[in-house]
Amino acid sequence: MRKRRAAERREGAMICPNCGKENPKGVRFCGYCGREISEKEGGGAVPPSSPEEGRGGRIVKLLSLLILMLLVFFSVFFFLSTRPENRSRRYLRLGQHEFEKGDYENAVLHLKKAAELAPKNAAAWIRLARACRELARESPEEEQRKLYREMLSAGQKASELKDLSEAKELVKEAKELLTEEKKDKDGGSGGMEKLLLRPSLLTGIGEKEEEEESVQPAVPEILPASDFSNVEGFSPDFFGEREKELLRKNHFVVEGDRAEDEFFVLYEENRYNYIPSFVTVDSMLHSYHLYFQHLLKNTEKQYLAPLLKELSLRMEKKSAENYRALIGTDWEDAALRNVYLFEMGAELLGESPGGDLSGEAEKALKAERARIEAGDPSSEASYLTGQPEDYGQYKVRGYYEGDPELSRYFRAMMWYGRMNFSQHEEELDRAALLLTLSLEGEEKEDWEKIYRVTAFFAGESDDNGYYEYRPLLKEAYGGVPELSSLIEDKKAWERFHSLTGELGAPKIQFFSEGSDASSEGDVSFRFMGQRFSIDSAVFQDLIYDRVRENAKGEKRFLPSGLDIPSAFGSDSALRILEDSGQSDFSGYSENMEGIRSKLSELPKEFWERSLYNRWLYSIRPLTEERGKGYPLFMQSSEWDKKKLQSFLGSYAELKHDTILYSKQAIAEMGGDDPMPLDDRGYVEPEPELWSRLYRLAESSGEGLSALSLLSEEDRKNLELLKGLIGQLRDISVKELKNQALSEEDYKLIRGYGGNIEHFWQEVNRGAAGGESLLAREFPAAVIADIASSPDGSCLEAGTGRCAEIYVLVPLDGKLRITRGSVYSYYEFPSEERLTDSRWREMLGIQTQGLGESEAADLKQPDWTYSFTERAKEDEEKDHPGSVG
Repeated sequence: MRKRRAAERREGAMICPNCGKENPKGVRFCGYCGREISEKEGGGAVPPSSPEEGRGGRIVKLLSLLILMLLVFFSVFFFLSTRPENRSRRYLRLGQHEFEKGDYENAVLHLKKAAELAPKNAAAWIRLARACRELARESPEEEQRKLYREMLSAGQKASELKDLSEAKELVKEAKELLTEEKKDKDGGSGGMEKLLLRPSLLTGIGEKEEEEESVQPAVPEILPASDFSNVEGFSPDFFGEREKELLRKNHFVVEGDRAEDEFFVLYEENRYNYIPSFVTVDSMLHSYHLYFQHLLKNTEKQYLAPLLKELSLRMEKKSAENYRALIGTDWEDAALRNVYLFEMGAELLGESPGGDLSGEAEKALKAERARIEAGDPSSEASYLTGQPEDYGQYKVRGYYEGDPELSRYFRAMMWYGRMNFSQHEEELDRAALLLTLSLEGEEKEDWEKIYRVTAFFAGESDDNGYYEYRPLLKEAYGGVPELSSLIEDKKAWERFHSLTGELGAPKIQFFSEGSDASSEGDVSFRFMGQRFSIDSAVFQDLIYDRVRENAKGEKRFLPSGLDIPSAFGSDSALRILEDSGQSDFSGYSENMEGIRSKLSELPKEFWERSLYNRWLYSIRPLTEERGKGYPLFMQSSEWDKKKLQSFLGSYAELKHDTILYSKQAIAEMGGDDPMPLDDRGYVEPEPELWSRLYRLAESSGEGLSALSLLSEEDRKNLELLKGLIGQLRDISVKELKNQALSEEDYKLIRGYGGNIEHFWQEVNRGAAGGESLLAREFPAAVIADIASSPDGSCLEAGTGRCAEIYVLVPLDGKLRITRGSVYSYYEFPSEERLTDSRWREMLGIQTQGLGESEAADLKQPDWTYSFTERAKEDEEKDHPGSVG
């Protein structure tokens, strides 16, 4: 009742515009403030309303408020539920639920997502490591390694976040699971398989893969008549009797005496003279080598060398500051060694650092620098390590020769790659700790930039370094220590020194004669370690003392180039090695068997980790034998040998291009003319090799683009190279399927010389200084030392002039003679490490001026003579006691 009366009283009430109070209807002045009320001033009667309208309005207001509150609630809920931390918890619960159910595959998927969303959540990483371990136990063998690596990575990340004993145990277990099997289990091939446990800096670079097409060969078998009357284009007077004999027997012959300085020269001659071309894998592998070398050289000169110079100067400054702060402590000598390391590096790069060395150290640096720049094969002790050092390794060779800036970069990188801080020497292990501590901020970023780029080209380091020592530093000191903590906390130092002793030794050892390092290897730290390569690991397991003496008491100090294709599965290479007495060395056959088994089990992921690995993977099909359905020339045992020469020629170019980074094993076109003649040619039908080479070229461009190191011009040229390889792959597939080639296919083969000449011109025009290019000024011949002996000698592997090959190929149901260009391969021990210029002199190639220089007595390996026009006895008659 009171409410109703109040409502009635308010009906028609006047609102004062000044104070807002209600006044009775009809009054002129406000009873509260005294101000006159009028409708003109905004006052007015309150409109009458019924009780029902009042209640309805309140209900609407309440509903609106409720809806608004619900909207706010759901907005807050959505915001909170989509935060990475909360999403991570949800995935963590799902993963744990799947783990408890035994569904480890889904557990890994959910826990990976949880860890990605909350990378600082140690619990997520630990649970992921557990799930990876359990999933690996029930997975096929080929998937186990990948899962154990994921387990290791997750455990390491958990360890970095929290000092958890379980995380350490998981890391330890993962390393044990990944570590190579013991010698008695793997046939003696201890140390062959390098496990890349450090974080990969190549993730996502050039990893796009496609399935290799499986081709069922169906080429008809056509035998040549004894007089070659059924061979189109054959000129009996052009070939000698031995060449005809080899063509009848093997359907091909290699002409070693008729050779050119570059591959494209012969193919251009074919085009001008209407000779059918045989496009060899050798010629395209060589073209890739030219562009790989060009890209690496430009990257080093324009990016890596300046960056290394800056890093060396900053690290020298930091090391000098540490040294001054640690004078008079147990750390003084260790700090001085780091000053020495970086002052030498800076000076080798042409810089003059602060001169923080004095007395004995300054004198030693000058003397050691002189030995480095001389490159003499002496083995005097280095002041830095106290161990004998092979100064012959600093002799500038490969494409670095002749370029002052690249020569300085070569010596400095060799210095940083070879100087090892042995864990057994306490002062050197202290120096390694200080060095790891100094790699912070900008210095670490620059170091990783250099490592990342060089790892993309040449693979990851074989040595312990920053990635291995940094976690141990945190574990021993409970974090990153200050210099004062180093001095005071002796127990933490002892823990660190003990932990570094548990690290694995490098898989590839290089000790000079007289070194006291054991054959099992010395655990050590290197600032910029040289790179692990699977071929050097193979060599390491096939020389003394991994293999023992033969019956004559001889030791196998140097390997054979054939060890590599044999390890990759070539039975032809293995037979040659056995026939030459290599299997007489105790343990050789057993080790080779174990190596073959290990290599066959390596996952595809391993071959994708660097361009170096991909190159080896590309030439691996050359170790496989070809049977029925392939052209007859490919079915002979002599063609298998020819493929070995192709393999080793490309391998020599790979070692030449990466000579700075790879650690060595040691014992312990014109217009279209009319076509009056049928000059249709043929492509060497190796589709698997062409496919892998295509992806190698593709990943080269993708990787350098991802690293922001590829110019637009180089990108276009790599696209052209990739396109050409793809066309050759497609043609080879048609040939094996016995399908007709198109006129465009034949046009490509006909103009092939001009195509590869383009790449040769592109990579050499800078050195020519705008002048016209001649093949003899930039010849194909290169050389590299690929292994070292304790006595200072080395094994040289090189390519000579480009030899001619004549092949009988099937075309339109007939045979025709085709001509192509192939590697000529040389291999021999040498007392000196040869440069390209010295090697070309030995071959008689005059790169400057006119005419020819006198060639040294050189001969190719004995096994090559069975498919060349020169018999072995003729070669020995002409070159008695020659090198080879």
